[in-house]
Amino acid sequence: VDTDGKAEFVKKGGLPIGLLPDAKHQTFEMTLKYGERLYIYSDSVTRAYSEDSATIYPTKLLECVEKAHHNSMEDALEVIFGNAEQNAQTVVNRDDLSMVGVELN
Repeated sequence: VDTDGKAEFVKKGGLPIGLLPDAKHQTFEMTLKYGERLYIYSDSVTRAYSEDSATIYPTKLLECVEKAHHNSMEDALEVIFGNAEQNAQTVVNRDDLSMVGVELN
């Protein structure tokens, strides 16, 4: 999320961590500017924001992140994660919900 609150997905990565014991994982570097945020979350958060529980990059998640951007990190996480928990009640393949936020300030 940039300093103006514009959110976008980082479309890099590979297999989920812990899925396969011998999996090789990609690494990459990102540079955050002061005031930018990075949210890292489990796939169940993605499913909770997906209309069909299968969308990899749900726009509803971006919209929620952008709306919460001007809150403190703690409050933003509460809003984003709280909505995920509420939405997850209707997800058939419910799994653990995990999320962490990183902000450079």
